[in-house]
Amino acid sequence: MQKALAICFALLVALGISGCMLGPDYARPETPAYGTEAFFNTPAGWVDPNNPRAIGPWWESFGDPVTAELVRLALENNK
Repeated sequence: MQKALAICFALLVALGISGCMLGPDYARPETPAYGTEAFFNTPAGWVDPNNPRAIGPWWESFGDPVTAELVRLALENNK
């Protein structure tokens, strides 16, 4: 029983180690490197999200007077 258990354990260890092998001809794939300008520049036609004046009262586009009143109250009392 002990010998069979030792053989099973050795086979499991060998199987586990061989599962991590990539092969002798492994070549790392090329990944494109993007410049940082793609992350920091606002695309043409978009509003800069860091400029709150440029965004304007977006809640008015819903056309809901209750939402407009709630936002007005929130802005008025947020001092």
